[in-house]
Amino acid sequence: MWRPYLVPALCLLLFTQCRNNTPAETVASLEEYPATVFVPTMEESFKPYRNVIYTSAFLLAWNGLKQEIKLPLKVSPGNYQLSLVNRSNTFRGALAENEYEKETSVNADVISISTFFHKSLDLEMTLDSVLSGFTFSGKAVRAFGMPVYKNMLTTEIAVLYYKNDDEFIIKLIPKDRQEELILVKGAMRFNRLDALWREASSDIIKGRREMQDPGNTWKYTIQENDALIIPVLHFNIETHYEDIEGQYIRTSAKDYEIATAYQRTAFTLDEDGAIVESEAEVSAVAVDSSGPVVRSRSQHLFFDKPFLIVMKKADAANPYLMMKVENTELMEKR
Repeated sequence: MWRPYLVPALCLLLFTQCRNNTPAETVASLEEYPATVFVPTMEESFKPYRNVIYTSAFLLAWNGLKQEIKLPLKVSPGNYQLSLVNRSNTFRGALAENEYEKETSVNADVISISTFFHKSLDLEMTLDSVLSGFTFSGKAVRAFGMPVYKNMLTTEIAVLYYKNDDEFIIKLIPKDRQEELILVKGAMRFNRLDALWREASSDIIKGRREMQDPGNTWKYTIQENDALIIPVLHFNIETHYEDIEGQYIRTSAKDYEIATAYQRTAFTLDEDGAIVESEAEVSAVAVDSSGPVVRSRSQHLFFDKPFLIVMKKADAANPYLMMKVENTELMEKR
């Protein structure tokens, strides 16, 4: 899709330069992961009990298509997914123009737009591996973090919000302070990523207020009795949005059929930080018209239940990656 003859070599080169422990170079089809879905927008609703993966790559490609056509697009209101894609703005500001690649090909009545971005958020210090004993929803998985307090590792971790051991938000602090790697554990009250992100953002603001109260110092500093454990995630998956391919878009001048709606995302979260790489392709062919809680002062920041991963620029409102981790399908098993 994105320059197919270059993809394997490019992926291997980029990931090897950043880290030895990298997303799998072999690309797997999403069909191999029945408990995982891709969504092209943050506004799309999803069913429970599935991992949900979003990056801004597809919307960047779609926006490129709209810019190339230059005329307002109309899509059938009956196609839920395509309607969301056509009106979504959550990609805006997530990445600057120099932070992703875009290729445009126009051949007769065929327009093809490809986008690609790669981000590596390395930590200053490697966190500890958790060798045994950690489970996610009762299943043993490989994990990392700070299972035993180490003062030097506390500089890598910031608590952004803490209610209890089942509802909290932390940030792993990368070398590049212009980037943010946020993990959110808590009640998943909504079935859309944009709603979950708004709720998390509201809790982060609440956390900033709470930090001003000296009585909350124990919640917002990592202390000797605290521990942090996060499951390792590692995947490289591609899919075609079948609900979009074959659909028609209309302008005042021409009608187009969506021939290709493709996305690939590779991701690693481990002791060294996080890597994400995502590419997308959209092609269109012109066609003929038609209450108070008592809390312990020891915090166990264990991501052993569903949680969110957010990667974003520090000055951006919208993330370039958001992922709801619901099950162990994308984790490394023990």
